[in-house]
Amino acid sequence: MVDYWVRKSDGDSLLILDEECRLSTAVINGTRYAVTTISHAELAAFDVWVENWERILPVITSCRTLVLDSLLKSVQRLVYKPIQLSHIERELSPAEPTIVRAALFTLLHRGTVQAPQLLTEPLSFLTQFVTTEDKS
Repeated sequence: MVDYWVRKSDGDSLLILDEECRLSTAVINGTRYAVTTISHAELAAFDVWVENWERILPVITSCRTLVLDSLLKSVQRLVYKPIQLSHIERELSPAEPTIVRAALFTLLHRGTVQAPQLLTEPLSFLTQFVTTEDKS
């Protein structure tokens, strides 16, 4: 049984939460997938990261039709250097904070913005975000 279907830029794979699984590939409906297994102990090491994404993904999903390209560009202009979530929301204060967060989280999901703190610290107003693109 597969726990997660993972879609990345380099292709789809399957994730199985079971240290006993020895599969490296699996074929489903004629399609071959790489299989990654992870133990529950390894997964526990990423609890904060997973919990942060459990908070981020619903915001992206629920606001996806409300985030305009112009707002995405405004957010991206702000994160040319590390900047806290609270500062982003303040700078774009005429906009609804939830929509601003959705734009920021959309950029994070796309990989255009990063927030390394999310690996080890819960998402907060103090979380810093920065662009991943070279501005030179």
